[in-house]
Amino acid sequence: MLRQNSKQQPPEQLHYLKLQILMWPIVDANFETNSYQQFGEKRFLTTSTMKWMYDMYIADPEKRKEIYASPLQATVEQLR
Repeated sequence: MLRQNSKQQPPEQLHYLKLQILMWPIVDANFETNSYQQFGEKRFLTTSTMKWMYDMYIADPEKRKEIYASPLQATVEQLR
């Protein structure tokens, strides 16, 4: 929805999200965080599983850096 509602769209083409349920949200392609270091193994969602999911979502590592693929990298202003 972030890309779809980017300021590049005319206002009449914007869609507003009313509900979104993320079962296993992937919000950042950085697998070197403290969270991955601390919780990346011995749990249902391991680091290797999350990497596999990201590969299914966006295979190109360069595109993963875009805020549309890694919204945690966006500024508050970019999210508005």
